[in-house]
Formats: sequence, C-alpha cells, structure tokens
Amino acid sequence: MKIVYELWDYDTGNLLDAYDTEQAAPNEVRSAIRVDGHDAIATWALLRDDKERPAKTVIATGADLAAYATDMQLRAM
Repeated sequence: MKIVYELWDYDTGNLLDAYDTEQAAPNEVRSAIRVDGHDAIATWALLRDDKERPAKTVIATGADLAAYATDMQLRAM
C-alpha cells in the first residue's frame, strides 16, 4: 500500500511538495513559520493520499496545520 502525504496551497492550487512519511511534511511547515510567520501557511493544507482509496484525506489546514506541525514535533521528542 502506497501512501503519500501532500502539502498544498489551496489558494493557488499548487502542490508544494509530497512526502513518503507523515513526519516529513511538518518540518517544512515549521520552517515556513520560522521564516515568514504564521501567515505563510494560512492557505496550506496537508493531505493524505492513499492510492487504494478513491479520495484524499485532509489532515489539517491553516492554523490547524501549524498546531499539527507543533504536535508532531513534540511527539518525536
């Protein structure tokens, strides 16, 4: 089963990046916040694309994505 985690800017409709693990995407989110502040990710969404399912699953968007990225960092400690 192939699962891909995708980081999208839903304002522009651009795929920002895709990751093999759920832990990789929050690193980019935290980096963008450090450099440009929370507004930088206001229109971002993290999606889970399970190739065996017909639809992608939204994991988090905007402010919830920032909280999700922080939570993932704390869980890794």
